[in-house]
Amino acid sequence: MLGLNKEVCRVAALPSDERVAGLKRIISRKTVQAVLRRCHPNQRYCKRLPRLFVVWFVIGMAIHSSDCYRQVFRWLHRRQTQVPGATTLCEARQSVGVAP
Repeated sequence: MLGLNKEVCRVAALPSDERVAGLKRIISRKTVQAVLRRCHPNQRYCKRLPRLFVVWFVIGMAIHSSDCYRQVFRWLHRRQTQVPGATTLCEARQSVGVAP
């Protein structure tokens, strides 16, 4: 656990555009998918904001804590041209809940 904390501190010190890559090194996509399957086995999801992305978004809000929701979305989803409104992002976050 101590090694993980050191890695998290190193990622937090990176420039914003490098934090996402660092985050994905620490917590793998497979891990997030497994947690979502365990917590929400039959839940439908929104095509625009899949649950996997929303989990990354919530984690991204922690490592980009000085940025607004929409900027965190931009850091995580660079290919997206249209950024959802803060209300949409907030509702997506709430739909995933606290279990994951």
